Amino acid sequence: MKEDNAKVITAVGPDLLVPPHVLSLLMELLAGDRQQALSQQEQLLAHLTTCHYCRTAVMVLLSYAQEYDRRNNNPEKPTRELLMRFAGISRAIEAGEAQEFERLGVYAETIVAEGQEKAAQRFPDVAAHLKTCPDCRSALEATVAFIIGTEETG
Repeated sequence: MKEDNAKVITAVGPDLLVPPHVLSLLMELLAGDRQQALSQQEQLLAHLTTCHYCRTAVMVLLSYAQEYDRRNNNPEKPTRELLMRFAGISRAIEAGEAQEFERLGVYAETIVAEGQEKAAQRFPDVAAHLKTCPDCRSALEATVAFIIGTEETG
């Protein structure tokens, strides 16, 4: 199983093993190999809600675990059920992210219309999230550039 995990981790990117990503800790938690304090579990779950890379990696690793169970005549049902539950949670998170991307668009429009400071005051939760999420910062920068470019050519 460890050899399979190493292959998967290499395929999804070694950066998932270093902060802010928590893939190795998540897998230990899911496997029951390590007990986490409640505050650590909350941190891990908070990371999962914001990092689609780690969510995807967990689903890939659970798929490999299910295949491992199948090949070794172990019961597949527990792993399959965990994978299905996790996939459902991931879909729900992604639906919420779609709403957040809409808010990010409104935030970008506010930056263009009123400036960065006013946007941060109107949307403090978005401003706080942008401090920790490079993907959203990049999306915001591209959106602001697009809005400004559209206004200049329009």
